[in-house]
Amino acid sequence: MLARSGADRLVVAVDQFEELFDLPEADQAAFTAVLRAVVRPAARWSVLLNLRDTFLGTALRAPATVDLAAHWLPVTVGELSSSQLREAITGPLARIGTVECEPGLVDRLVEDVQTASSPLPLLQFTLTELWRQRRRGLLRHETYDRSGGVRGALAVYAKDVWAALDPASRHTATRLLMQLIRPLPDGDLAVRRTARRDELDAEQWAVAQRLAGTRLLVLRVSPVPGVELAHESLLVQWDQLREVAAEHREFRAWQETLRQRMRQWTDEGSASRRLLSGADLRDANRWARAPGRPRPAERDYVARSNRRRVRLAARVAVVLVVALVAAVLTYQSVGERRATLAANDMAAKSLRLRVHDTYGGLQMAVRAYRTDPEVKLFPAPDWAVKGVDRVLPDYTMVASEPDEPDPRAPAGLRPIPMDGSDFATKVSADGRRLVTVDSARRVVVWDVGDRVTATRLDHLFGPHDTAYNITISRSGEYVAFVQRVGFAKLSVTGQTDADGLPSIDPGEHATCVPDSMAEVGECLVVYDIGARRVTTAVKLNRTFGSISALSIDPRDGVVAAVRPTRPVAATEADLVNAENRLVTWDLATGRQRDDLLLPWRGWVADLWLAPGGEEATVQEILANDRPGPTARIQLSAVRLTGTPTRTPLADHVGSSAISLDWQTLAARVPAPGGGQQVVVWDVTDRRETARVTGLSEKEATGTVGLDATGATVLLSWTERLDTSITDVRDIPDDYGNRLSTWHLATGEKKDTWAYQIGWDDAFLLGDTSGPVLLVSTSAIGVVLPHRDEPPPLRRHTDTLTDRPRLETGELVDRLCAVLADPENDKNVEKSVPKDAHEGDLCPS
Repeated sequence: MLARSGADRLVVAVDQFEELFDLPEADQAAFTAVLRAVVRPAARWSVLLNLRDTFLGTALRAPATVDLAAHWLPVTVGELSSSQLREAITGPLARIGTVECEPGLVDRLVEDVQTASSPLPLLQFTLTELWRQRRRGLLRHETYDRSGGVRGALAVYAKDVWAALDPASRHTATRLLMQLIRPLPDGDLAVRRTARRDELDAEQWAVAQRLAGTRLLVLRVSPVPGVELAHESLLVQWDQLREVAAEHREFRAWQETLRQRMRQWTDEGSASRRLLSGADLRDANRWARAPGRPRPAERDYVARSNRRRVRLAARVAVVLVVALVAAVLTYQSVGERRATLAANDMAAKSLRLRVHDTYGGLQMAVRAYRTDPEVKLFPAPDWAVKGVDRVLPDYTMVASEPDEPDPRAPAGLRPIPMDGSDFATKVSADGRRLVTVDSARRVVVWDVGDRVTATRLDHLFGPHDTAYNITISRSGEYVAFVQRVGFAKLSVTGQTDADGLPSIDPGEHATCVPDSMAEVGECLVVYDIGARRVTTAVKLNRTFGSISALSIDPRDGVVAAVRPTRPVAATEADLVNAENRLVTWDLATGRQRDDLLLPWRGWVADLWLAPGGEEATVQEILANDRPGPTARIQLSAVRLTGTPTRTPLADHVGSSAISLDWQTLAARVPAPGGGQQVVVWDVTDRRETARVTGLSEKEATGTVGLDATGATVLLSWTERLDTSITDVRDIPDDYGNRLSTWHLATGEKKDTWAYQIGWDDAFLLGDTSGPVLLVSTSAIGVVLPHRDEPPPLRRHTDTLTDRPRLETGELVDRLCAVLADPENDKNVEKSVPKDAHEGDLCPS
């Protein structure tokens, strides 16, 4: 090579030198013997070895490398300096300009990165998790602590990927991961290895292709097709991989030894003396039943060995049968104890989940009972079934959160609360159709009559697609939403692209078609419910935050979306400088009509189009003009013809609502002289029509609502328990939540109703005698009218004095009767312990 290149010296770089120690000792010695030639005085070449620091001790002790180590010049590659790390963290945020770190977070990141092994990959995953869970434009200490810091971010990401697999795929993935690591005899060290395609069965290869899209694995096409871990840091940071490595370490060590024996057997022409015998054969028969399932060639080698020692094989079989009988005798009692522990764990998680995922908490309570009928659910969630006809899942306002809050933040994370403005975009004008997303973040349309029925839009979604920002037309005929589209429906047996990844088949995508398996983008979707077809599917060319507000005009002619120039607004500067474009499409054809720049700055959170789409009402988040919080909320009337203009209606809004017919607008705002008041407008002419004053201190913090036609204003609030009460017998039966109502025509207060303490807010689908919706984070309780019974609101209030409490078995039966989608527990399945009940939660 020196002669061919005309160079004076040659430098040979050996990457991942630690993988030498996975070779047989003879191969190690042969390889290092070649390298030792560089120490000769006349040598015209040098060797650069790249060695993980965890293998330095092994290199200094191993016979094959000890002489080489005596001549090498060790050089430690320095990590990035503090200033370089700080620039790597803050530089991209500064270029975006809409997101920043909480004070002190950058210092913690820099400090933790400098003490971590393989810091740069871990920093990448840490920042990805902080970005994914940012709130109001801030990367937060709370998220950083919850994810485990720099050392935990990659683990959290890998855990989420693992949680997204179904049980069958997890089992196959476990068998795959076993083949991607090679245990070393020195301590608990391991190295990654490339598993050849011919070493894997069809199921393993299919999962390998799937995980390659998550960037945890990498597919190789040369010199032979195969798959390997994307980075060595996964060996330390991926909890599931470490568990697999530890659990199956003995099997994999045995399997690698077996493969070396098989190579010797093949090299010597299948000599019978190279077959297994004695203890080696007993080990082989034992491992043949292991979850790793040796490949057919390995099984054949073991079978040939068994045929030489039939009697020994028979004795081994007897031993295995005896061991199996003993295991069966002890399994039942051990299994019962483990089930009890799992049920108690889920009962505790059920209570913790209530603050941010009520529906998932109810599912967890049912699974706890199915695991152990003796489990105690305290406090029992009987509020969810009393006076409620159906409980629907609604994850439109709930992020995927852990079931345990950060202990340094006792309140934990809270979902964004729903108010009347959110409610009115998800319910049709007649109150008979409601749209939500389930725990898998897929759209569901619910028809509300004398019962509640579902129309699922699962056929529009691949296994990794999700929806947000959903809205339903006033007619109830159309639903619009933003869909995150990824590598949704891929054939693992079809054609592959140049990288060996499954090709995209456009015919398998009902909405927007990704360009490649690695693409994750967003798509605006409009769906005609009656015709069961997609009328509009527009690629938005952004991976998140493409649309901040979405609306369909009441005449079903136009769909409009507010597209911010930045994906999120967080700081005061962001709010002042945030620009927005309003884009409209023809609802029937999907053809784009207008693309207008709104000539003012602010973050548009809600949009309600007027008939025809030439006017609208908006709710915006703006920079605060008073001391206090950074932002304020403003309601404005907007004209969208020519150059768009806006006219403010109310500022410093605490809560707002719009009637289901979008004709009446109400907002809780500061009152002159202090306190709060509710102001009501006619949306058509922007005229103020009423004011509700004289609110009590507790009503002044309530959530505003309107009935379907805007004739009644509502305030949901909470009557807190008197902390001076020391005897539980003195606690009033109806303490807790209240719903106050005012008749707008007269301005008089009508009634104050009570509802079950487990629900947060109450809304009406008609007037005060019509159906009621009760909301608690991810759960919506529906109370329907019943013939010859009191109106829904009265009937629900009457349940507050129900006695006695339900027995656990009866409560679970009632939960199964009201939960609309009990088996879909995608949001909490990762928190279910392994010894929990695995069957249906509510078997028919």
